Amino acid sequence: MLVHYLNLERRPDRNQRFLEWNAPWVDVCRVPAVDGKSLAVDELIRDGVLQGRLRAYTRGALGVAMSHRKMWEECVRRGETTTVAEDDAVLNRRFADKAASLLARLPADWQFVLWGWNFDCMLHAELIERVKDCVMWFNRAPLGERLGEFRDRDYDVLLLRLIGAFGIVCYSVSPAGARHLLETCFPLKNERVRIAAFKKSLLSFGIDTVMNGQYRAMKAYVSFPPLVWTENDKTISDIHDRRSWPLRAACWVLAELGIKRFYLCR
Repeated sequence: MLVHYLNLERRPDRNQRFLEWNAPWVDVCRVPAVDGKSLAVDELIRDGVLQGRLRAYTRGALGVAMSHRKMWEECVRRGETTTVAEDDAVLNRRFADKAASLLARLPADWQFVLWGWNFDCMLHAELIERVKDCVMWFNRAPLGERLGEFRDRDYDVLLLRLIGAFGIVCYSVSPAGARHLLETCFPLKNERVRIAAFKKSLLSFGIDTVMNGQYRAMKAYVSFPPLVWTENDKTISDIHDRRSWPLRAACWVLAELGIKRFYLCR
């Protein structure tokens, strides 16, 4: 199984770390990520990729959305299942064999499998398919020194039907799934997405928020336990620029109040 991982040209440090953690036992291919700082928002609006200026997206979040959009377009063009990872992903060393085996056992019309998610938020899945769902919350602490233990451990994995999760650290998508995501997630817009686990709607602030609105409509699954981990360290993130957090929080408040003249992505 070939894993395409997204990495910014200006982050060779993250590229090196990804290779050190994963390349010895997984076939990987680097894909240059879209740098949100270089995007021309007006052109994206003119091209129909954005419906207008986005109130809650940072430049980094917009770059992430465009990076995954590029991978979905390539998946449709090639007509082949594509596995995508972000450059902070740590893959279990048995990922390739286990993931391939699990995909082979899915119905032929499967569309999306999430191999890992952000553990500082919930996972909403069907415990028994079409019978009973559950919302799981986890210890938010990073693995730290135990990251290697996660990478090296051998354990059984199930695929559950996915309803909701944040973070797209690693996933496999079929051409049909990629087409569905392209058609339903774009153009990006200032929309509120219903998050069933929260019993409320959130203003979209990233592509994974939008995807939460589609999982239930798709043949989407999640690996449990995860086969891929992310420490999701916001202090070194290209999405969560610490300097932007006060402004981002203010935009959310303004949006909740119905004030629409403030935007993060300019």
